[in-house]
Amino acid sequence: MTDANGKDFVGVFEHAVTIEGPDDPRAATINCDGLGGFKLANAGVKLSGVAFTNFAAKAKMDGDSSALTVAAGLASNVVVDACNRPNRQKGNYVNIGPGAMLIDSLVTGAKSDSWGGGNVLVNVGGTVRNCSISNNNNDHTALISMGYDSASQKSARLEGCVITNNTVANGIVGCTGFMEDCLVAGNKSKNGSAILTLAESSRVRRCRILRNTTSAACVVGPGWCYDVNSGIWSPAFLENCLIAENSVSYAVAQSDNTRGAMTLVNMTVANNTCTRGGVFYGNNVKDDGTAIQYPNRHCMTNCILSANVVGSAVTNFVGRKLDGYLFVGHNCYSEAVEDDGNFNIAADPQLRTFGRKIYQPKQNSPCVGTGDKWFWTEDDVDLAGNPRLRKGTVDMGCYEPLFLGLLLMLK
Repeated sequence: MTDANGKDFVGVFEHAVTIEGPDDPRAATINCDGLGGFKLANAGVKLSGVAFTNFAAKAKMDGDSSALTVAAGLASNVVVDACNRPNRQKGNYVNIGPGAMLIDSLVTGAKSDSWGGGNVLVNVGGTVRNCSISNNNNDHTALISMGYDSASQKSARLEGCVITNNTVANGIVGCTGFMEDCLVAGNKSKNGSAILTLAESSRVRRCRILRNTTSAACVVGPGWCYDVNSGIWSPAFLENCLIAENSVSYAVAQSDNTRGAMTLVNMTVANNTCTRGGVFYGNNVKDDGTAIQYPNRHCMTNCILSANVVGSAVTNFVGRKLDGYLFVGHNCYSEAVEDDGNFNIAADPQLRTFGRKIYQPKQNSPCVGTGDKWFWTEDDVDLAGNPRLRKGTVDMGCYEPLFLGLLLMLK
């Protein structure tokens, strides 16, 4: 059938309706037979317990083709499996519209060839929550694209999601939105782009970014964060995150483009391998020595950088001259210059090890109680969900040690 725009779908729901399948959605599998998927087009639509498979884009659907389009309403406990986007067709595996939600669902086994879309698109005001996006293959664009509207200050949201073992051409998450409590692990970006690309006002909070690889870029890189017309900087924020055991070509957090701006607060960055560049790397000067018109602006505070390798050397902080636009204070990294008024320390952070890596400071770590507390309130929590403020102090890194015999294992 076709929707109001003449696009083909297996089903279009334009009136309020509830469709409930079994608890196991694969018991109610809809074989799209190479055609379009389902479209939810009314805020009153609720879809659950359904699996979609064997979706493929057609030329007639170009630009609006998805196995599941939640233009409005709610989809939960849904499986989108084995979708194929051949012959350079555009569109997305899953498209979440403004105000729409996808929760407790699985997107897996999808494949797209070069050029044509093939991602999970979360529009401004859309939410993807507690979903698994795993084992997909995308040969053209980022796996997940998120939107933000500066006028309304509304953003796309990615909450509590597991994003693992995907192979893509250009990055895992393109975020101009809000990302919280997510695991991004074991993914590969083949041709370029960062694992996470963070543009204006994006916020990444309490996420674990582990064991990803990219052959031509970095783990985290900012997009444009400066509005030329208004002259306003809107930096990307990363808070209480763990970035560990990634293997990348060019730095862990890097920006060589103009208008980039990142603020890193209470991050633990450890055991990453970079071919070149550095752990926190930026450039405000062109190769010919002239200044970039809109230089990068970065801030890093309360962070632990430990056991990272650049080239063949253990190097925890390498950055080009940033002409005063880089603030680094209250951090622990081996190259720190102590007693310069910025409260950085060069000591061993003494992170716990027990079997697999644990990135929680020991009780006698110099990172305990030495962070800057002005970022946090009594309601804020660390990566493990424990109070960020303890007895009026804040630790460096993503974890506040509890010292109750509890060991936080890296899963």
